[in-house]
Amino acid sequence: MQIRSALSEGKAKCVFSEPQFTPAIVTSVTRGSDVLVGELDPIGSTTPVEQGGYFNLLKTVSNSFYSCLSQ
Repeated sequence: MQIRSALSEGKAKCVFSEPQFTPAIVTSVTRGSDVLVGELDPIGSTTPVEQGGYFNLLKTVSNSFYSCLSQ
């Protein structure tokens, strides 16, 4: 309830889920609000293990932040 209250007061623009967890809580908390939902993959579950992979992970996470927060 505290999170929903904070969202309704405009204290957040985006709420992020992570692919390794079910997004049910994020969906429930954001239902009926104007808050955007993004996805972050901080453990790189979809990032190939290759040379430069860590930098690709950082770029992917930063792009996720930017995509949601710039709207």
